[in-house]
Amino acid sequence: MNQQRKPGTIIYISFLALIFLKSSVSYLLITSFPILELIFSLSHFQLGLIISIFYLFGLIFTFIWIYLIERKSFLKVTFIGTLIWIIGCILFSISPNYIFLLLSAAVIGLGIECTTVAALIYILNYTPKNNEGKAFSFYISIQGVGSLFGIFLTSVFSETLQLNWNFVFLFVGLLSLFVLLIIFILFKVQKVSLIDYRFDFEKVGYKFEFRSFGEALKKKTNLGIFLLLILATPFFMLFNVWLQKYFQEIHNLSQMEAALTYIFLSGGEFLGMIIGGYLIDK
Repeated sequence: MNQQRKPGTIIYISFLALIFLKSSVSYLLITSFPILELIFSLSHFQLGLIISIFYLFGLIFTFIWIYLIERKSFLKVTFIGTLIWIIGCILFSISPNYIFLLLSAAVIGLGIECTTVAALIYILNYTPKNNEGKAFSFYISIQGVGSLFGIFLTSVFSETLQLNWNFVFLFVGLLSLFVLLIIFILFKVQKVSLIDYRFDFEKVGYKFEFRSFGEALKKKTNLGIFLLLILATPFFMLFNVWLQKYFQEIHNLSQMEAALTYIFLSGGEFLGMIIGGYLIDK
């Protein structure tokens, strides 16, 4: 296997910045629920359908992006996938009606997990084996902080800057495009090649096989973790999607107050991610 060239710090940071911005987008959708409900006269079912389509397309296309990144050019697939959700974010900002909102949410979901997969592969690619847990927990924490940034940014744009709801989507979309262009240019200029010194993509890759999954669940530890995931996921999603509107409609908090309350409640989650990473390395 050829000797890989180490990445520049700017590329590494740029990937983290892209994950940060990507993670804010899903929460921009959620925190925009009250204003979207008002402007487009939407029901709770219609609001829920927007975020459901976003997550559904994200889930389906995750496996497609894994397949493409594994077999095609890492840089090209990452650029195309990331560009798709950035375009979707910009389209969402100019949506004239509910159908356009749904289509834009689908476009965002279609591309957004490409960035997740590519950034994780890239970061772990240059992380020593004994620090993988810490690197992964830091990666997850960046996503979490990015999500809170989306909540906070919506409040700042709507209440402090008195801008229309769509400006925040346009802002994040253009900022993400700028970061993506930095990554693309630096890859070309520095001639960085993604040659992994641990993973053999042809033998290991990221293929999902039900037989292997079944074998893994025979271990009680794995089974317990999987059952906890199944139990926690619906509550976690319900908490994330509707807590903002609960604070605003039931407790009459402003957008900013609801955002700050949610950020405070989420602090323990990110602390747990960091601690978990250190424990896994041990």
